[in-house]
This record gives sequence, structure tokens and C-alpha cells, in this order.
Amino acid sequence: MDVEGYLFGNLLLMDEQSLDIIIYISIFALFSIALLYNGLLATSIDPIAAQVQGIPARGIGLLFSVITAAVVVTMVKIIGALLVTALLVTPAATAQQIGNSFRSCLIWTQVFGHTSVLFGLYLSSEISTGSGSMIAVVAATMFGVVGAYQNIVLPLLNPDSNQ
Repeated sequence: MDVEGYLFGNLLLMDEQSLDIIIYISIFALFSIALLYNGLLATSIDPIAAQVQGIPARGIGLLFSVITAAVVVTMVKIIGALLVTALLVTPAATAQQIGNSFRSCLIWTQVFGHTSVLFGLYLSSEISTGSGSMIAVVAATMFGVVGAYQNIVLPLLNPDSNQ
């Protein structure tokens, strides 16, 4: 084990116990987000109005923070401590460029996140680079491609529509 493996990620740091923990936390996170969906939507739009309606906005925010922290901790061995934030932020930013609703942004975030992880792991094994850095590069590339398509290609195809 080396410091660079923890900073930039390394699949060789994974063992069966770590993989089991990742699976359990992933299942817990998915079910929790599914159960909290309506409350999370309400508190993300207007937390004060959600509290007035009786939704425990503080509790939902705290639980969401705990879920996010658990996911970050499990990702550190694969992605690396420095690149975890890139994998959390970049797919969500990419999804916001094409998503029309809260639900579509959640779904697109999952699609872009999983795609960047799968292609990043594949490319890192083919090119012999760090897995975390390649996943971050793939996520950034997808962000750039979607951004270019949304801001350059679509206005050229539809000059009358304001997007």
C-alpha cells in the first residue's frame, strides 16, 4: 500500500471485505434516497416551506449528509481521496445540463456516474494508469461533450429556439 494509491485511487487496494461494504452502503444509499425522495425534493427547493408543511427538513438534510459521507468513504480506495469530489460533482453537473426535472437529474446523474466509472476503469486497465484519475478524466470529458452539444450544436440546429 502506498500513499499515491490512497490519493489517486487503486483497484489493487480492494479486498473482499471492502467490496462487501461498498455493496451494502450502495444498497442502503439507493433505498434511503428512494424513501426520502419527496422530502428531499421539497427541502432542496424550499426548506422553509417544507418545514411549514411538517416535513423534517433538518433531519432529511442530516440523513442525506450521512449517506453522502458513507458513499465518499467507500469510494476513497477506488477513486482516491483527491478525486472523490470530482466524481460526486461532475456527473451531477453534467446531468443538470440536460435534465428537465429533479427526477431526470437524479437519473442522468446515475447514468453519467456509472458510465464514467465503467469506462474509466476499462481505460485505466488498458492504458495502465490510476483508476481514479482516469474516471475523473472520463467524467470531465462527458461534461465537456454534453456542454458543447447543448451550447454549440443545439443552437446551430435550432436557431429560433432559446435554450
